[in-house]
Amino acid sequence: MPLLYAILLMLLALVLLALECFLPTAGVLVGIGLICAISSLVYAFSVSLTAASVLLLVMCFAVPATLVMVFKLWPHSSYGRRLLNSELALDQQDVPTTLPDGNKRTDLVGQTGVALTDLLPSGRARIGSLKLDVYSSGMVIDAGTEVIVVRCEAGKLSVRPLTEADQVAVNPAAGLESAAIAPVADQDQPANGSSLPASGEVLASGEVGQEPTKSRGGIEETLASLDFDSLRDEPESP
Repeated sequence: MPLLYAILLMLLALVLLALECFLPTAGVLVGIGLICAISSLVYAFSVSLTAASVLLLVMCFAVPATLVMVFKLWPHSSYGRRLLNSELALDQQDVPTTLPDGNKRTDLVGQTGVALTDLLPSGRARIGSLKLDVYSSGMVIDAGTEVIVVRCEAGKLSVRPLTEADQVAVNPAAGLESAAIAPVADQDQPANGSSLPASGEVLASGEVGQEPTKSRGGIEETLASLDFDSLRDEPESP
């Protein structure tokens, strides 16, 4: 019977150790599990030294195996994802999460991307073709928000939400397309905004309106009427 108690207490200690990784209890479950493990050894020693030695050897293999299994499952749990501030799909992808050359990646400053996770203030974002660890500049940024890199420190990028001014600075052509273009006033339109009378229209004074002359056409006719050959051959006056 003491041997059965020893085995049950050992299993309970392993379960409590695993639960501590999924339920944040500030080490309470670990402490209870440690008491169970010690009690298990005490019961085993009460049976025989051989039983205690075998149980201790089993613990030496069972505890690391439990920790390895827990650490593999923990990032996929709801608590693990919330604490690591990462998504399961991102954890399964083999992508760089830090900049290996630290502050030397100044070429990323000014580039835009999308926040893949909530930045509270740290998280992940896609900058170009890279998924990198980033942190926000003193604000909470929701996942899916467009961001711009403002600086690079210690292998991490500092980002902030992308504004319209940033979009114009990054892509001037887009800013020109979005800007409103004021219509150009007709050269023949009077300054007071009144329209010119059409040809043949009788004015209030009794005069008949004439077709407004086109300044460009008049200049072309004037240039065509000039005899440039005669001007070129004319001798210069002494």
